[in-house]
Amino acid sequence: MTPTHDPAAIGLNAVGLEVTYPGRTRALDRVDLAIAPARKLAILGANGAGKSTLLLTLAGGLKPQAGSVWLDGAEVVHNRQGLARLRRRVGLVLQDPDDQLFAATVAEDVSFGPLNMGLDAAEARARTSEALAALNITALAGRPTHMLSFGQRKRVAIAGLMAMRPGFLLLDEPTAGLDPSGVDDLMRLLDGVAASGMAVVVATHDMDLAYGWADRIAVFGDGRIACDGPPDTVFQDHDLLRRLGLRPPMLGRLAMALAARGMIDPTRPLPRRLDDLLGALTSQTGTDQPPG
Repeated sequence: MTPTHDPAAIGLNAVGLEVTYPGRTRALDRVDLAIAPARKLAILGANGAGKSTLLLTLAGGLKPQAGSVWLDGAEVVHNRQGLARLRRRVGLVLQDPDDQLFAATVAEDVSFGPLNMGLDAAEARARTSEALAALNITALAGRPTHMLSFGQRKRVAIAGLMAMRPGFLLLDEPTAGLDPSGVDDLMRLLDGVAASGMAVVVATHDMDLAYGWADRIAVFGDGRIACDGPPDTVFQDHDLLRRLGLRPPMLGRLAMALAARGMIDPTRPLPRRLDDLLGALTSQTGTDQPPG
């Protein structure tokens, strides 16, 4: 299944994007991508495939040499007014939060976006408090940003964008540098963000994370989107993944093997998270514990 790339559709749409860096091959090669509201999209690809370039272009940080970005049916114009409109609706969290944090304290950093949008001080404070609470970092409001852990700085960077209430949150390798507990916490947080109505787009090369979290996968290779659809469909194309230097998710391979052996119900959708797989094993065996 390939989603529509109608630029007039509600959402964030890339149409025929082309970006070439000086002295390099083309980073984006006629890329089409439609991002609907309230969806969880993972963009997968090996390092250098073009994922970061795509996010920067969608967020207005790069101007494509060809093609266009459309937001809710209107083409984004690369002038001050057009980019301001885009950045009110599309937020980009970079891989390194230190590239985004600059204010003295957490609260000052998170409030910068709302104030820069022209909101009055009371509304900016309200949005800042709301974003800090959503990220579970209210207790850090007065702390200097340079005294935060890496994971805390990631949360502050996300909070700064959420305080602006964008419709689309783009994250470039958001779990890089986080320990396993921090990864789990962040992905649960992004589940909640998507449930609130915001589209969440994660660029990553972590197949297992994408398989368990996303409701749609776009696989990138050589500057193009090679495959786009539901996780179960995309990850069944092992030949394509291999050609692009990727591997199928381990949990997906395990679930397929168990279904083939009748150890989980093969007529039901394959579990995409470990807890769901253990539950399917328990249900199939009719015991309180999975076999083994």
